[in-house]
Amino acid sequence: MAQPDGVDQIASSADENTATAVSFAESPLQEDGARRVFAAVLLDPAAPAVVAERVGLDLRRTMRVLGSLAASGLVESHDGTWSVVTARLTVTIDRADLPAGTPIPRRAAARDAFLRRAAELFEPGAPYPEVQVNRILAEVNPDFAALRRYLVEAQLLSRSNGIYVRG
Repeated sequence: MAQPDGVDQIASSADENTATAVSFAESPLQEDGARRVFAAVLLDPAAPAVVAERVGLDLRRTMRVLGSLAASGLVESHDGTWSVVTARLTVTIDRADLPAGTPIPRRAAARDAFLRRAAELFEPGAPYPEVQVNRILAEVNPDFAALRRYLVEAQLLSRSNGIYVRG
């Protein structure tokens, strides 16, 4: 499913203190073949020939796609078997229903629903430094500080010593 222009995804490196915003337009996952290869590797790590057979692509194209996914840090190869970098999965976000610039609703019921959806951007139990929380929330709303404060007040995120955790 193609994403509208301007919808971004956040990808984080394995180092939880850094986060990198990746425009969907620059993501290798914008192409259907890449999404199929990624899904095949996610479900069952395998050699390129096996992945190519699963997704119905020729081996050469599969290798190009795997190279592109590896360059973006989404997959890696160990002894010829390709697998997904799971550290990146927890913060790769599909924000189709929370596009950039989404205003924080004023009505309490709508704001609560919005905050619950925003909280889903964080993996339950995973620690996030404040700078990473800010980067993730800034992709939803430019007033990330207010959004962060609302999430804490609603007890959807907890804060201790500058580290945030979704309960």
